[in-house]
Amino acid sequence: MKHQIKVRFPANSDVVLKAFTDKDFHTGKLEQMDCPDYEVLGHSYDGKDFQVKISRKVPITVSMPGPVKKLLGGGELTIVHEDCWNVASKTGHVNLDIKGMPVRMACALSLVDEGDGCVYTYDWEVTAKVPLIGKLLEKTLVADLNEKIPLETEVGIALLANYQ
Repeated sequence: MKHQIKVRFPANSDVVLKAFTDKDFHTGKLEQMDCPDYEVLGHSYDGKDFQVKISRKVPITVSMPGPVKKLLGGGELTIVHEDCWNVASKTGHVNLDIKGMPVRMACALSLVDEGDGCVYTYDWEVTAKVPLIGKLLEKTLVADLNEKIPLETEVGIALLANYQ
């Protein structure tokens, strides 16, 4: 299932990218979002390309259809989240690995200046290879993304003050 989300940041893309290429921004965002149970598995930045890989527990907070709820068993997932950015192109990607689930979540990212801020675009591809309920699971995961991204954006905007 393809799904696009666009959010606006009240700073230009250079400021936002400066934050997005700082490991402390990513861990600070998790702490502000009350996700203290995380582990940084890897991190690199050479001034051109950035990568951070974090394992964390994530609750599913949206309503789930019965079969999806049974499959997810309580609704808390362990995910490995990898963010990668290229500074020159202001594009990146996210890969999400949900432990123990036949699900692939990948996202192309971009930052584009617009007015006195920038637009951050997520182009998600969510694929669940589960017989009979794969599409239901995909819809649940997309609904959960739609619920979580506004809070993540709000926290990210608050943290931008450290990068201006």
